[in-house]
Amino acid sequence: MTYQELKKAPGYVKALIDGLSSDVRVFCKVTDEVKNLAQSYIDFGVLKEKNINDAIHVATATVYHADCIVSCNFKHMVNRIRIAQFNEVNQCKGYGIIDIKRPEEVIDYDDD
Repeated sequence: MTYQELKKAPGYVKALIDGLSSDVRVFCKVTDEVKNLAQSYIDFGVLKEKNINDAIHVATATVYHADCIVSCNFKHMVNRIRIAQFNEVNQCKGYGIIDIKRPEEVIDYDDD
């Protein structure tokens, strides 16, 4: 799902993804557990139904215990208030917290 969305991304975003080493890329299945957690984000009002792909993205990372989501989606994901809301739902449902960051926060651009 993420790779499908990245096809529409600006070139610099695609370059960032292409530059990531394979040990930080993990392919995860969208299971019923993931779908249920994503629906909980909708039910609790964190996101609207039309943003289900964003909800699935966060739910997948949560269910599979990702260290962090790196995203340029500042409206629906990389947003201090939404991150807190995602984590509130996660805790209510018995999951751990998820960290969501901008690429600049995790990618070292230093060429030295």
